[in-house]
Amino acid sequence: MQPEHLRKLLRKWAVPIVLLTLFGAAVGYYVSHKVTPIYAATGDVLVVAAPGQTAANGSVNASEATTTAATLMTEPALLQQVIKQLHLDTTESALAKEVAATPQSNSELVDVVVHDPSAATAAQIANAVMNTYVSQVNTQNARQIDQAGASLQAQLKNVVSTLATEQQQLVAAEANGKDTTALRAAIAANSALLSQLTLNFSSFTATQAQNLETVSVAAPASVPTSPASPSHLLDTLLGAFIALLVAVGLAALIQYFDQGLKTADDVRNRLALPCLGVVPKFNHLAVIAEPENTRKRRTAEVMEAYRRLRTNVLFATPDVDMTSVVITSARPGEGKSCTAANLAVALASSEKRVLLVDADMRNPGQHRLFGKPLNGGLSDLIMQPQTNPIARLLGMHTTDFANLSLLTCGTIPPNPAELLESQRAQRLLTALAEEQDLIVIDTPPAGVVSDPLSIAAHASATILVVEAGKTSASQATAAIRSLRDVGAN
Repeated sequence: MQPEHLRKLLRKWAVPIVLLTLFGAAVGYYVSHKVTPIYAATGDVLVVAAPGQTAANGSVNASEATTTAATLMTEPALLQQVIKQLHLDTTESALAKEVAATPQSNSELVDVVVHDPSAATAAQIANAVMNTYVSQVNTQNARQIDQAGASLQAQLKNVVSTLATEQQQLVAAEANGKDTTALRAAIAANSALLSQLTLNFSSFTATQAQNLETVSVAAPASVPTSPASPSHLLDTLLGAFIALLVAVGLAALIQYFDQGLKTADDVRNRLALPCLGVVPKFNHLAVIAEPENTRKRRTAEVMEAYRRLRTNVLFATPDVDMTSVVITSARPGEGKSCTAANLAVALASSEKRVLLVDADMRNPGQHRLFGKPLNGGLSDLIMQPQTNPIARLLGMHTTDFANLSLLTCGTIPPNPAELLESQRAQRLLTALAEEQDLIVIDTPPAGVVSDPLSIAAHASATILVVEAGKTSASQATAAIRSLRDVGAN
């Protein structure tokens, strides 16, 4: 894309894009203020993996331990306990959407984040989740220690029970005045054994604890003071960004599907052809007939437009001796006949001998514009014997404009395409061009029928008329392709 074309597109779409972007920002700001604020309470749980703890594939490292803990903290069973503890009116699945446990990388901490419309409730749930999990792990550890030390605990119970019995016996013996020496020795021995067993059990418990995972609340959740979402600034910027993307996309889509030729730039950019002139809309008799006084200024603009067209046509082919110009269009009703007539008038005003030929044998119109009879025109001349020297003069009418003659269509034939493609037609047009400085040939639309193709192939130049805002680029391109296929200039 050329920089100039890009600048024009920017100028064309800048205001709509900016307005739509501002609208998107306003919508984002409005929606942000209508959304219920959500608060996020955050706490941390410290998870210390035991050195001796193993998994199915080997020892458990800190990363695996925190990952497992994060998963367990969002299990339905734990969340159900939290719901009962806090008397929450919700379900496990709904609460699971509010609770997120994420292990920190390269750390033994697990972040617990709870989102809730109530700041206090968010903090309560976060702390309840962490405390419940810590309590579960501690209970499980105590159970494992008790199971592993069951034998020592049984010995301790037996010794304690024996000592209690011996103490009762000692009291009874002293009351009856019996000898208590042996009994006291037994009590001393069992007391020593109890002390040793107690020491052994404490040592065993400490050793077992070292081989178990330990968890604790590292940082309890506090009540957040500001909502985590929505962020008014972020939502406003997001709304503006989305609207900007939509606006640019719509502009690109409209530009892509808009094949209309509204301006001279559209012609140059989409058809890759020079725009020889732009003629404002006017009454098709504005130049041929004398207009009313109220239309004189408008007529002057139109005449000036055709004079510029005449100049551009003459300078369009500086290296070619222009003898004939074909006027056609992509579709009917685009003003090609009016253009041919007024261009012929403008060329004749430059003291050139100009012949206007109406070769539109399907819908002729030049005889109506100039008020001349239809018969005795081009089709009749083509069918005349070529030996008749007067044949070239039949149908050629003088007009009210100096240096301008008119050759009407003549009798409308049943086969206009075949007639215009004939050798007779080519020889006739060549002979007429030799007797004039320039001939302007009005032909049917090249995008509809093939009549103009054979004429354009032998003409010095071909002008394609397009109606601004009505003719699409695809229609004009199809007509141009047909003309270029026969070698038209």
